[in-house]
Amino acid sequence: MILWPPTYNGWPAVTNIFKAFVAILFQDRSSLRFAIGVAIGISFSMAVILATIGIMDGFDESLKVNLKKSLGDIAINYRDGFLYTDGTFAKQLQKDEKERIGPLSFMLRVEGFIIGKGVARGVQISGIDPAIHSDIVGLNLNFAADEVAIGMELAHDLELAVGDEVVLAMSHGNDSIKTLPVLNNFRIGQIVNHGIYLKDSRAIYLQLSRVQEILQLFDKANIVTFNINSKIRFENAVGEYVKAVSSEIEHIREFLGIDYSIRPFWHEYAGLLEAVEVEKVMIGLVLQVVVVVSMFNMLAFLIYVNEKYVKEIFLLRALGLTKRRLTGMWMQLVFLFWMVSVLISYLFVKLINLILQNLDFFQVPGEIYNLARFKIILASSDYLAVYGGALIWVIAISGITLYRLYRVSLLHGLRKEFA
Repeated sequence: MILWPPTYNGWPAVTNIFKAFVAILFQDRSSLRFAIGVAIGISFSMAVILATIGIMDGFDESLKVNLKKSLGDIAINYRDGFLYTDGTFAKQLQKDEKERIGPLSFMLRVEGFIIGKGVARGVQISGIDPAIHSDIVGLNLNFAADEVAIGMELAHDLELAVGDEVVLAMSHGNDSIKTLPVLNNFRIGQIVNHGIYLKDSRAIYLQLSRVQEILQLFDKANIVTFNINSKIRFENAVGEYVKAVSSEIEHIREFLGIDYSIRPFWHEYAGLLEAVEVEKVMIGLVLQVVVVVSMFNMLAFLIYVNEKYVKEIFLLRALGLTKRRLTGMWMQLVFLFWMVSVLISYLFVKLINLILQNLDFFQVPGEIYNLARFKIILASSDYLAVYGGALIWVIAISGITLYRLYRVSLLHGLRKEFA
């Protein structure tokens, strides 16, 4: 027997009865205002949970997207020395991985200092091939041998612009204690934006051959980075792409052995990303209390409607409206109430995201959060979990009110209300 939707001489008749039922319940403005207030309260509580989850998911995804801009999918370094750029290591790696990975970008990365306009700052200097590295990380790096590319935050802090002269101080590897640092003049040829505060406040790029010349490390590098060949597009499915990178790392590790350190692009922030994932679950559970509180408001509203219009409800039952049909219409009303709350909460989430993205008041300090702005990213499963959980609460509360209504017999109710 099908109980939902209820039938009564055809669907049009059921619709008319439902409309009459709703008209009775909201025949005065006080009930309507009460219903609107409860719907907004439930909507806002669901929006708070979704926004919190979305901010954490957005932080996770945005951080991974921006980290990929600075390194590529996978980075490898040799634990006992340098990698050779003469093709020796490339042949070794591509012998087994030729079809699974893209072109290699060799880097010579060292710590140093930048001196500009009388101010010195510790920086991370990376010697790269601009053309190859640009293809891997997605940044448009283009500067000459006597030029450097610096991070946007570093340029802002030191008040530097394209064309300004700076001095870079680098040491000769492990002999830095014995010798003075090497000072070289460069012109700023480009300002780059990784989207991560720490990267943009320390990153400096030079041409690989220039760094090798300064440090007398010809044909040597200490990092090689590359992308994997995957049918999954990173921009469309970050989670799936991360799994593909992890799988490829395990394959390369088996091939190269323990002499090489193999890291994914998110390795530097792996602890932070794991903590965010744990906190997302915990905060989501805690914020369910907000939904529970709003559901008590809905319970109060349904009890209010039940008590205020109990005479009309018993009259409808006396005129032939069965419990089954009354239950069906009551659940239709509650389901409609839930649908309106879902729609309003969805609009709330979009509004919160718009505010976070555009109002400077909500811009967060990059030195603390690594990203300048938060954005909300939600998966279908997030909506399903929050909205589905709210629906379960709504159905449970509806059952309570119907139980209160049905525990009074029709005869006793008519005698009490119409005496």
